[in-house]
Amino acid sequence: MIWNFATECQKKVGIIRELDLKNILGNVCILEKMTVPFTLSSTALREVTTYLQQRITFQLYEAQKQRPKESFWAVYTVIFKKRSFLEGGSLHSVCADTIRLWSGESHRVLTMMGKSQSGSLTKFRLSITKVKFSHIPNEKISFLADSLVQESLSGGYRSFGMLGHYIRHVAGPTGGCEGLPLLPLMNFLQKHSNTESAVAKEKIN
Repeated sequence: MIWNFATECQKKVGIIRELDLKNILGNVCILEKMTVPFTLSSTALREVTTYLQQRITFQLYEAQKQRPKESFWAVYTVIFKKRSFLEGGSLHSVCADTIRLWSGESHRVLTMMGKSQSGSLTKFRLSITKVKFSHIPNEKISFLADSLVQESLSGGYRSFGMLGHYIRHVAGPTGGCEGLPLLPLMNFLQKHSNTESAVAKEKIN
């Protein structure tokens, strides 16, 4: 099964405009997918929202003020096998290092999506997908890094992919940020959520 990461990002978020991420990431082969549905009470959701607000630069409540009727939001992260924060150096070198991490390797992509079902409960779906990116030739890395720098500075997907095992939060059709530690959030959700069903795990041939 072949899945194009750029196309799915465009479908889900709709904020990639000028940069053709397909040329950067190529096709992605899905190796394995796991889905965990759960719900949060309104009280627990407020606590999660507070947690997010305290740890991200583009705050969730700002998005809600701009689009008060919008109840759908999502959290995205890329978890690399190689746990590197890619800190230091120029933006170009960081982008190049990121592309090298993607190239020809298997990674886990986490998506958490939630939608209000009633006044007191919010339903979530947490998906973790193991994917393998196409190999990117060395001679293309510098050019692709330049593209990532330009895209980063243009205000689209800011510094797309430079997340290590950190979370990117996207609320609504615009906006995004990075910098929220994944494990503390997952521990927090586990503590405050009620799992609706057992984990559904699907092996992709």
